Amino acid sequence: MIIILKRLLLITIILSLFAINTGCGTNDDSNQDAKNTSQEKLLTDAEIKDIIYHSEKTAVDILNLAIKERMEGIEKPPFESVKLKLIEHYSTEIVTKLGVFYESNCEGWSNLAAIFPFYEREKLDEKDITFEVIERGKDKIIVFLRDPSDVMQMELGQPYESTYILENINGTWIITEQK
Repeated sequence: MIIILKRLLLITIILSLFAINTGCGTNDDSNQDAKNTSQEKLLTDAEIKDIIYHSEKTAVDILNLAIKERMEGIEKPPFESVKLKLIEHYSTEIVTKLGVFYESNCEGWSNLAAIFPFYEREKLDEKDITFEVIERGKDKIIVFLRDPSDVMQMELGQPYESTYILENINGTWIITEQK
């Protein structure tokens, strides 16, 4: 009788340890579903604005090196060495175009704010800026922005208007197109 009780106790201990190690019967698939659901939440307007701001700020910082070379004779680093910073924010196609612009020392432009008007985060929150999310998905966002400020009128001869397409590529939001 004692041997049977010892075996029963041993079996109970083993089953208890097994239950503890396997999560007491919880389904790992349900945990994964919960993680996926939280990752699929849609970005807020503030998060979208932050992505646009960080992208434009990075581009302006890098392109300013080319303008300084043109204007001040300071040698800029080769594009290959700064390209990785842009790849974090833009598609390969946009980075290639920015590379050509960088190599030309931003020929024809002295005020990058006319090309990247939202490199200052607070600009996106100004009351006269139109910020309209046209499409907001878990993998793609389309945003229309309009800046009718006097600066844009002087630089471009008209208000700045652009549509930004942001895509979630491998868990990172980047600007894939800007028209």
